[in-house]
Amino acid sequence: MVKEINIKQVQDDAEEVFKNGGFYCSEAVIHSVRKNIVPEMPEAIVSAGSAFPIGAGGAKCMCGAVSGAVICLGYVLAGCSPQPRQTPKA
Repeated sequence: MVKEINIKQVQDDAEEVFKNGGFYCSEAVIHSVRKNIVPEMPEAIVSAGSAFPIGAGGAKCMCGAVSGAVICLGYVLAGCSPQPRQTPKA
């Protein structure tokens, strides 16, 4: 992971690849986060984001950019081994 993050660059790169027709929102966000923040992220994570454009398979239920960001957060913050679930406190 890079030490300094240029949020404007992340935004600009995501917008550019989206506007050029390369990716939908979720894929564009993941691609840009990978390029600018977590270059060690497997490229396949971008492919995994292809199920989320236009609200998870076209259902229009959640912004693709938000789902792409959530995928990136999960990649960076979550482990890959099963962990006991923690119940959120009310």
